[in-house]
Amino acid sequence: MGQSGQRKVTGRSVRLGGRTDRGWRASEIEARARNGQVEASRSRHDARIARPNDAPRAERRAQGAAAEDRFRAWLDRCRLPHIYVEQSPLTFPEKLHGRIKRPDFMVGIPTIGTIAVDVKAKRVYADSIIINADEHRTLSNFETYFNISVWFACFPPDEAHVCHLILNRELAGLAVRAAKGKASIAVPLKKARLADERRDFMAAVPGAIRPS
Repeated sequence: MGQSGQRKVTGRSVRLGGRTDRGWRASEIEARARNGQVEASRSRHDARIARPNDAPRAERRAQGAAAEDRFRAWLDRCRLPHIYVEQSPLTFPEKLHGRIKRPDFMVGIPTIGTIAVDVKAKRVYADSIIINADEHRTLSNFETYFNISVWFACFPPDEAHVCHLILNRELAGLAVRAAKGKASIAVPLKKARLADERRDFMAAVPGAIRPS
């Protein structure tokens, strides 16, 4: 077919309006490759955005769950009665949302009574343990409403048999500073009781209570 604009067979190429199929296919492949590079770049960009937020959050959840398991096992070894507090939104009145925080455990201590414990996976930084200021506030409200003392049981993820026990009221009056965009309190280790989870929990608690 010799007319201009019509297909003309020339060996292995097929001419279309002065442009071979081979050339058209090459251009199409290049365009697809460029599009693929753009999509790959977008995927890498999205991954870089998601990775700093999602991965550490999942890691913190795993560390928090491990700390709760360590605390539960400690109480079981000491044969102390305890209740794990369900954290779903339906377990306390809607009007108190944002005003109180539920601790993780209620623990019965003979001769002392019931205490509440909020378990944390916390590393020590500059001889301090960082506690979220809003958690301190909402747990203080819990203490007021229920007349129960709240403790933090802080387990460093990388240290075996180490727990720092801190009374929530010990945070009162400490400076509040911004850390990673959140109001935080650096609690000096001198306000914490170093405990070994292989030892008796009941012996550790009285030692962590300081005179008012």
